[in-house]
Amino acid sequence: MQRYGHDLVRVLAEPARIAEVAEVLEPGKRALAVRIATQLFAAMAEKSAADQVKLAEANFLVMLEKAGLREPRVAKQLWRFCSGADCLGIRGVPFWLPRQAAGLADRCTSAAGLRV
Repeated sequence: MQRYGHDLVRVLAEPARIAEVAEVLEPGKRALAVRIATQLFAAMAEKSAADQVKLAEANFLVMLEKAGLREPRVAKQLWRFCSGADCLGIRGVPFWLPRQAAGLADRCTSAAGLRV
């Protein structure tokens, strides 16, 4: 943190800087420093990917709400049904959305009714 300050997140997003970060972590133990830096960069990449998926899900839920689907549970199931981030591709097929959402809502209601 002392060396990079507030730019640390930006530095950890650039895999080409692994050697530089390793030198800062453990100047006297190169092999250990490279392993630690590699794990650190891998964790940052994983976090970044998870954040991107969450952002895509939020965008999808907003799109569904704009299309008139305001039932959060059905919207979440539609997200899972469409394989997550691939859901954003359905924007080009607006006729599909209401029909699929209505069918999914009916199935959810029927399943809930059978449990009661």
